[in-house]
Parts: sequence; structure tokens; C-alpha cells
Amino acid sequence: LEFVQVNTWFFQNLFLRVQLYLAFIVVLVVGPSLVSADLRNRAMPLYLSRPLTRTDYVLGKLVVLGVLVSAITWAPGLLLFAIQASLGGSEWLLEHWRVAPSMVVVSVVWLLCMSLPMLAIAAWVNARLRGRQVSDDRNIVIRDVSKFYGDVLGVNRVELEIEPGITSLVGPNGSGKSTLMNLLAGLLRPTRGEISILGLPVTRPQDLFRRFGYCTQYDSFPRGATGWQFVFSYLLLHGLDRGEAERLTARALERVGLVDSAHRRIAGYSKGMRQRIKLAQAIAHGPQVMVLDEPLNGLDPMVRAETIELFRQLAGEGQHVLISSHILHEVDLLSDRVILISNGYIVAEGEVPGMRAEVEEVREQPLQVFVRCNRPQWLAGRAFELDHVTEVQLHDDGGGLHLRTRDADRFLRLVAELVAEGGVEVEAVGPADSDLQAVYRYLVHEEEEPS
Repeated sequence: LEFVQVNTWFFQNLFLRVQLYLAFIVVLVVGPSLVSADLRNRAMPLYLSRPLTRTDYVLGKLVVLGVLVSAITWAPGLLLFAIQASLGGSEWLLEHWRVAPSMVVVSVVWLLCMSLPMLAIAAWVNARLRGRQVSDDRNIVIRDVSKFYGDVLGVNRVELEIEPGITSLVGPNGSGKSTLMNLLAGLLRPTRGEISILGLPVTRPQDLFRRFGYCTQYDSFPRGATGWQFVFSYLLLHGLDRGEAERLTARALERVGLVDSAHRRIAGYSKGMRQRIKLAQAIAHGPQVMVLDEPLNGLDPMVRAETIELFRQLAGEGQHVLISSHILHEVDLLSDRVILISNGYIVAEGEVPGMRAEVEEVREQPLQVFVRCNRPQWLAGRAFELDHVTEVQLHDDGGGLHLRTRDADRFLRLVAELVAEGGVEVEAVGPADSDLQAVYRYLVHEEEEPS
């Protein structure tokens, strides 16, 4: 006590100064780790969902931080003050009584000042995780999204912005289609990246599913439920009153052609009827975005045509209809836009002719051209004289040929010259691979049929 006298000067000029610097260090070191641990353990979406608000989360972290800082400031200081007061007696206590409250007030003010950076960090993290609007509120936006199952790749670095209309997702088994759809539905959380649907993050299902409809390819129905009960019960879960739910149920069943079978048990439905009742449930509440996994699977030709027409009607109303399908020729005719996915990567997107042009530029794939003419063998010989023709195949009926060329314009000029010279009579000529099947074959190179 002779070396350092414990008095007012000690508390105000030495003890508080040292302790406040220590508090500063604790706040900067410990504060961010309180938030980063939640990020690392993916607990933030849980914390920031109802009923816990952002304010609740920040205050909770401040309480933890306050306890840690008080452990090195208030508690030791007040303890030391109490020890000195007991040693100095009542006279010392009356002389220095202002030290204790002033120490507490200064520590609280300093703690609040040091907590401001933590508040800013917490607000930034909250805004990032709850999803600030990535694009306008009309599109589905996927930004640098990756999903890994341990060491297994689901999808990697997906960048998409999907506008209203019918968009088809095509790829082989295991390519990542279902993973991408489950990410959009919020059933999976991305390892990295952000997803925004009509301006809403997928981490807010209570808001998202008012505008979102999902139809899985797998059957899962309440035991013993009828088609009517299945659709009606989910509308009640959306918070609709019974009258409105009944009206929307009747409308949805009518749109999928299941009015006559509405009160039969789903267990007795055919595969196609089960597909249609799932579709009815997905569209019943009038969503603006529908994600439909293999919705045409199991439908007979007539019902398939009616379902495709329904998709076109919904798209015409300005809705997003995202479909996965293995029936490529129907996808080709149905879709406004196609996304090709392979091994977790988006290999092409857009309208089919535009994708084919992109393939020509990037990969320099030969274009297939068909010619129907009266002298296919002679034309094949002339074609082989061109350095850009890589393959020629005669038709089985002997009335034409297919060939691959890296310069279709030059070949077509040759055909025009031969026709003008009277060397060959051409019935028809055109590209043989401008459909989706050909683009898929070029980009994915899978022998198995995509699904």
C-alpha cells in the first residue's frame, strides 16, 4: 500500500484507465466472435426468425458482452473499493464515497460506446442473412449459390435471374436439378450465396410461401385423405377462412380436371391423378411462383396436353413456372426459357436457338444440316471437298443426307450454286439440331436419357 496508495486518484487515473483499455480489447476481440459463431453454426436464421427479432438478438449479444466486460472492470473495481473501505474505516468511506458510482457510470458509458461497432456488425449480418433485395421484386434471383453435402457437390456457383414465364430445368440424374429446386423452396440452405424470390429471401418462409407453390415429384399424402381434404386443409394452414378455402379448393380442382374424383381417397388415385392433386395443392392459393418437379410424369397424353395449356395460362398471367422434365420435345415446345444443368453446374441457359449460337462460339461444335435432294451421294462427294465438313451420313431411304459442318453458311452457298448450275434438285434444307435434344447432347454428353 505504500507503493501504490489506493485512493480517489488511484481509481480515477490508474485503475479505470487500465480497465477501460482492457474493456476495449475485450469488446473488439470477443464481440465479433459472438456473431461469427452463429454464422459458422448456421444458427442465425433460427435466431432471426419469429418470435425473436433483430433487437432481441442484438440485446442478447450485448448482455453476454456486458457480463464479460464487467468481469474485468466493475467487479474487480468494486471489490477493491470494498476492501479498501473496510481497511480505511468510515472516515475513508465518507471521503471517497463518490468513487464507486462514478466508476460504474464511466464503465457503462464506455461499454455503450464500444458496443456501437458491434451493433453495426450485428445489423450488417442480420441484413445479409435475412436477405437484402438482390434484384427487383419481379424475378427469381440466384447469386453465386453452392450447396455441398459434406464432400459431395450438389450445385456449384449458380448464377441465375429467372423472369416470369415458363422456365424448364433439364439435366441427367444426379445433375443437381432437385437440389436447386429444394434450395428455391427453402427446404435446403445453401452452403454459400443468396437466393431471392420476388425480393423475398428463402430464409423467411412465413412470407415466401404466401407467394410460392411447390409440387414435388414424390408422393406424400395424409393417410385416408380425399383429394378435396388435401387441398382444403393446406389452404386453411395458409390462414384463409373456410368459405374462401372452399372456393379456392373447388377452383383448383376444376383447373386440374379432378372435380369428379375430389371426394375419393387419394390412396385410390392413379399415378396421373396423384400428380394432378399435388399440382392442385400447389396452385390453389394463387402463388406468383411455382416450382414443379416432374409435373408431367405419369400423365396420359390428353391430360398432359391440358396440363401444358394450364402452365401456359399461368405464365400468361405473369407468373413464374419453373419445371423440371425428362420429356425433352415437350419442354422444347412448352418453354419460354431452358436451363441445362450437368454435374452441379449450369452449362447453358436461355432460348434454345440462342443457346445453340452460344455453343457455336464457345465450343465450335459442328452444326448438323439435313438436305433432301435427288442426288445425295453426289452431293456428299462435293461436300467432302470442303475442309469445314466433318461428317456426312446418307438417309436410309436414299432421298437425302445429314452432315456436320463448322461453317454452315459456306455449305449452304455451295448448295445454292449447285442448284443454280442444275447439278442437283433440292427438296428441303435446314439445321437438324436446333432443338433442345441436340443442344443437350452437345453440352451434357450423357448417354443416359436426362431426367
